[in-house]
Amino acid sequence: VLFRSREHPNCGPQPGFVRAHIE
Repeated sequence: VLFRSREHPNCGPQPGFVRAHIE
C-alpha cells in the first residue's frame, strides 16, 4: 500500500495510499 501512495503524491502519504486503495 505504501508503494501505491507514490502514485498519488499530491494527496499525501496517508490519504494517498487510502485513495489509491479505494480506486
